[in-house]
Amino acid sequence: PLSTSQSTVEGLAITHKLIKLMNGNISVTSQLNKGSIFTIQIPKVKVSDKIINVTSEQNNEFKNIKFKPATIVLADDIENNRKYLSEVLNNLGFSVHSCENGELALQMVQRINPDIILTDIRMPIMDGYEFLKELRKNKKYNKIPVIATSASVAINKKLKQKTSKFDGFLAKPVLFKDLVKALTGFLPHTIETSLKEEIKLSGETIKLIPKTVKELETKFFEKWKNFETRQPIHEVEEFAEALLKLGKNNHNQLITKYANTLIKSVKNFDIDNMLKALNDYENLIHELNQLK
Repeated sequence: PLSTSQSTVEGLAITHKLIKLMNGNISVTSQLNKGSIFTIQIPKVKVSDKIINVTSEQNNEFKNIKFKPATIVLADDIENNRKYLSEVLNNLGFSVHSCENGELALQMVQRINPDIILTDIRMPIMDGYEFLKELRKNKKYNKIPVIATSASVAINKKLKQKTSKFDGFLAKPVLFKDLVKALTGFLPHTIETSLKEEIKLSGETIKLIPKTVKELETKFFEKWKNFETRQPIHEVEEFAEALLKLGKNNHNQLITKYANTLIKSVKNFDIDNMLKALNDYENLIHELNQLK
């Protein structure tokens, strides 16, 4: 009989569901020791003539995030998954050590002492759950963050409870943006901004900068610091509106642009961009200080 890994079975089940939703069908022809050919037919599908470079768009969206050097252990029994993630992580500046099961990952951890670990859940010999269990027993390595990856689309209550023991979870196929977001939660990084781009400040505005910066570093700074632990939407909006008023009163486009960005993210419930804007607050002060 042909042997099929659990990941392949899950992938085919997902593919079959998607094809059925589009009123299509899938068939397979196989030869022992040679391989399989899967044929997919989807009727009445309009093909776009536009070519979209998704990878380029994703990279542009996160190009302002710069990670500091770090070492990562990657465990996945599928070679293509290891190759893809290793390439992405290497491009982000990380040193990556990959292997195909939890047992080998444990050996790597003891030899390398990485900053973070990415592990598939279902693997032969030792799966992700058992790997995590063994890792947590070792006092020297039990604080290393471990992010799980899985091809399971629907995560039931039981699976949620099991995966909650990991420090993070990424669904396969792992998207670039999701990977970067997950890593920013555990690895040192900086966010580069270009708030001065296309903004010209008048001489009168520049004279007011010392007074404006003083407000940003005192009254506003205290409110901003509170957002490090929690970010109530209405409080963030009030903070942004107050900043907008400060910017307008001092004819400072740098501040008004920042405030409008924050307000827009709040009104759209765009939490990722709201947090990104809040993280940029000290950069706003830094750029204003450079203009004194």
